[in-house]
Amino acid sequence: AAAKLLRRPWGRDKKTVPLQPVIGARLRLILENCVALQNEEISIPGDTDKHFLLTTSILGRQDDELLQLVILHDITDYNQLKAMAQRHETLARLGEAISIINHEVKNVVQPIKYQLNVMLEEQTEDRTVRRATVIINERMNALEKLTANLRDLSRPIELSIRKIDLGDLVESVWLDLKDTPMASGVRLSREIGSNARECDADANWLRIVMFNLVKNAIEATAGRASPEISVASSIVNDAIQLRVMDNGVGIDTAHRKKLFSLFFSTKGEAGTGLGLSLCRRIVELHGGTIEVDSTLGIGSTFAVHLPLAGRRMGNPNKLL
Repeated sequence: AAAKLLRRPWGRDKKTVPLQPVIGARLRLILENCVALQNEEISIPGDTDKHFLLTTSILGRQDDELLQLVILHDITDYNQLKAMAQRHETLARLGEAISIINHEVKNVVQPIKYQLNVMLEEQTEDRTVRRATVIINERMNALEKLTANLRDLSRPIELSIRKIDLGDLVESVWLDLKDTPMASGVRLSREIGSNARECDADANWLRIVMFNLVKNAIEATAGRASPEISVASSIVNDAIQLRVMDNGVGIDTAHRKKLFSLFFSTKGEAGTGLGLSLCRRIVELHGGTIEVDSTLGIGSTFAVHLPLAGRRMGNPNKLL
């Protein structure tokens, strides 16, 4: 049980389990000073942080030796659920304000866009005016996109689960993106496993996830001599795994843990920090997980894991 809990191999004597340095150092200090603790939280850093509650007590003496009891309670899953609940609560509070802002922004943007379209239709030869008009129109479109993403992020998501074809889903996403200027020269390969072609999910929301991941992959390959993206599906640990891989610039290690956080972006002013946060929310509502593996200068892989049919937890149509 200790080896499994701490994810450590057995010692050479096959009777003990070596502790991680973080827990080992803390326990040594506590036991040497005979300190009684009650639910002290301690974390072990790693690719996926582990969190424990540490409790110690002095039982008494036996044969002139002090007997001390140590209890480690794994609260990693609890902390993850707590963080998820806090995110949902924050989004709920933002929801009403975002709806009002979205409405007011539309009231301002629509008349401006109408006048811009009128100006664009004018046959003016002033290149400065035309260029300024085009730029303003692009920024208006970006503002509308921002408010639309905020609306999607804050509104309740009602899942309508049905069986979908992942090959068709990927093809649909690529059809929307392949003719855009940013996708010029990008080659997409598909590796949809025969045993991982169908998935029980909400087609519309899962499409948003895949659209964001493929679009991000395209943007990451900008400037590459031979930009390539691969989308694959397979069965991994009793789950459907969807991978979006690129040979782009990669993501710095310091940024990976923040990558799915609300409003965090590696794109500077060009990014809103909403796309990946929305993706994580959608995947988690499906009972799945999303993770990233990346190497600077080589590329990134985003992996979405979704439970197989019949293995989902809770009500698949629950409104959250």
